[in-house]
Parts: sequence; structure tokens; C-alpha cells
Amino acid sequence: MRPGSAPRGYAPPPVELDHVLIAVTDLDAAARELEGTHGLASIRGGRHRDWGTANRIVPLGDTYLELVAVVDRGEAAASGFGRWVAGAATDAGRPFAWAVRSDDLDAVAGRLALE
Repeated sequence: MRPGSAPRGYAPPPVELDHVLIAVTDLDAAARELEGTHGLASIRGGRHRDWGTANRIVPLGDTYLELVAVVDRGEAAASGFGRWVAGAATDAGRPFAWAVRSDDLDAVAGRLALE
């Protein structure tokens, strides 16, 4: 089956929003601003090993916002994700990516002709 085509009656497996990533220059400052301005509290996430980044999580029911920042410039420069965050980060925060989830990842990958 090629992408975009499906047998009659076929319903693709559901794909749901998991989280939105927001690149910031300072995690703690961004967390204070988000809570002060919008009342959205965050919790410390963690450091992303070998990527040079770290995060804070803003729970929103079944989904969340992920504040992410470069915390080690050298490590981030050697990582695709670290370079992506570094290029997107602003003091105010900038949404730059989103992630989805599915209970049937193999079916989604097959529908999109991905391995």
C-alpha cells in the first residue's frame, strides 16, 4: 500500500498529540514566566544525555508542554537535537516541534511507508 492510499473501510490507527516542544534560552526563567503569565506550573524534567539539552515539563492532562534548553554548548553542537534546540531557542520561548503517539506504531509506520 502506498502512502495516502487505503483499502475501502480501512481506518488508520489513531495518532494523538503527545507533547509540544518549546525552545528557551533559560529553563528556570521560562518556567517562572509561564507560571506567572499563564498560571502553568512546570516540574523539572531532566538532562538529555549526549544531546547537551535539559527540560522542564508542563503537564496538561493527557499531553504536556516541554520547555527545552541547551545546557552544554559543546555537547549540543555535536548533537542534531542540540543544534536544533540551539537554533530555535529564544528568551521568550518558541514552539518548534511536536510529538505524537500511537498504540500501533507499526501500522502507522507501514501506512507512511517507513521502517
